[in-house]
Amino acid sequence: MKKKFISFVVVILIVATTSLFATGQAEESSATVSKDPVQIIWLKKGGLGSTNARIEILKETQPELMARVEILPQSGDPHSIANNLRLALASGTEVPDVIKLSKTQLIEFVKAGVVLDITDRMKTIEDQLFPAAYDLGFVEGRAYGIANQVKTKIWYYRKDIFDEMGLDVKDIKNTDDFIAAGLKIQTKYPKANMWNFGTSIGHYNLHMITSGNGARYYDKNGEYIVASDPGTRQAFVDMKKMQDAGIIADVSDWTPDWEQAFRDEEIVSTLQSSWFHGRPGGGYLQKWIPEQAGKWAVALWPNIAGGAGGAGSESGGGVYAIMKDSKYADIAFEVLTALTTDPDTTYKLQAARGVDAVNYAAFEKYPELSDPLPFYSNNYWEVEAEALKVYKELPSDANGAKEHIIMNEFLQEWLLGAYDTVDECLAAAESELKNQIGNAFEF
Repeated sequence: MKKKFISFVVVILIVATTSLFATGQAEESSATVSKDPVQIIWLKKGGLGSTNARIEILKETQPELMARVEILPQSGDPHSIANNLRLALASGTEVPDVIKLSKTQLIEFVKAGVVLDITDRMKTIEDQLFPAAYDLGFVEGRAYGIANQVKTKIWYYRKDIFDEMGLDVKDIKNTDDFIAAGLKIQTKYPKANMWNFGTSIGHYNLHMITSGNGARYYDKNGEYIVASDPGTRQAFVDMKKMQDAGIIADVSDWTPDWEQAFRDEEIVSTLQSSWFHGRPGGGYLQKWIPEQAGKWAVALWPNIAGGAGGAGSESGGGVYAIMKDSKYADIAFEVLTALTTDPDTTYKLQAARGVDAVNYAAFEKYPELSDPLPFYSNNYWEVEAEALKVYKELPSDANGAKEHIIMNEFLQEWLLGAYDTVDECLAAAESELKNQIGNAFEF
């Protein structure tokens, strides 16, 4: 197991409701001693089951800590959490003590001045964490978040079919090779595809490419330059090129058709992120197609649109942030530290929720954490270790969430044929960025 092993990540979308912040919070006075546990409000995307599972694990591994704190879990649609926080801050509504954000969202709220600076606290655990995980919560040299999940780029593919067709993924080095491999597979499996976009393309696909190929949406002065940026242009060009070649399934992510396409062997390869394995044993593929265990393998991404060696990430990763006005920042940090650094806690969390451990102690105490995942024919963790070496984030500032949404909308229109040329599409995207945002640094 290589010690330089893990980093983070996360994503951004908008739907509004402020009801998530309605839970009451107990007052804590340093002048009085109470036997009642401190209550901290904890907001995380998804259902309450994810946070409740973490609470139960902490009760097992950290009984003394959990005797002093009561976590009040709240849940929210992943597309609405950031906007809920924006509305709550604007209206003066009570906000949570702890909130899970993507790295892009974290930057926005750091710039807004509402996230607690935890630089000094993080120095106390620096030696315990993999460097990428430690660095994930930093913005302009200061720490504001504690890593929850690193999102590297991983290629999942049907090794049995690739072997049958005489294809070695090591020889598939760029977009043209990727297309050629797909066309070769289709000579025997005409329904097979190498990836899928659909009428509602995954919001993370463009980010996975542009984060690794040197793209920038704005220049050093914050002026938007997507119409002339070579990395952004190449991402749009290559994605359309793959689609036009006929190797991309017309299926949208997170639909029943997506799952069925894997079952029917209409998708025999997918360029995804490490979160795709995020369940013990093999992730979503193991859940959807257990009968195909042993037929799939993993590899680094090819050089798609200039992302050499599979470089990049999916929105960086996910972090927990403590809000600046929280009355209980110290104990909140204790809880998050336990979730991130305690070997027993992180071991149980990976076993129960598929959340990869990011500390050295867990792998030293539980070497089986780096054992092969049974669903894949090769060792997932060896590929993940290599992916971490080429982990990169797309440059982002306070308006990263809005940029992400706008660029994905124009990518979708480009793939659906709304523009005759890529230059026309990117010029329109740049104009929209300027109209909606103005300057990337303005907030």
